Amino acid sequence: MMNVIWLIVGGSLGTLLRYGVFCLFSSYSVWFPWATIVINSSGSFTIGFLYGLFNCFTVSPVFKNAIFIGLLGAFTTFSAYSLECLQMFNEGRYKVGILYIVLINVFSLFAVWFGFTLFKCFFNFSK
Repeated sequence: MMNVIWLIVGGSLGTLLRYGVFCLFSSYSVWFPWATIVINSSGSFTIGFLYGLFNCFTVSPVFKNAIFIGLLGAFTTFSAYSLECLQMFNEGRYKVGILYIVLINVFSLFAVWFGFTLFKCFFNFSK
């Protein structure tokens, strides 16, 4: 039961954080979904960094689940990304849709690698 409670806490915080970032970027996201790129890239960075951290220390599975599934699961927006791609293609905005697919994948993959690498550099762990 504690696992479920911590998932709810993490998910609630992730949802609020996602909403906050969306509000910050809403005026910039009129023609392109910048908020989703920022959310997915920063979420990927965070999960990469925390993956490195959690592999170096003993961390309870309940806490890992609260962070990875709850907080970051609610924060990142792959489903929103998929819907936005579909909408762009349905509107005939194929070039923007393809650009979006490329950018979000490149930024997110780079961010997860960078988060993990930054962790290893700052904390000098080799795992």
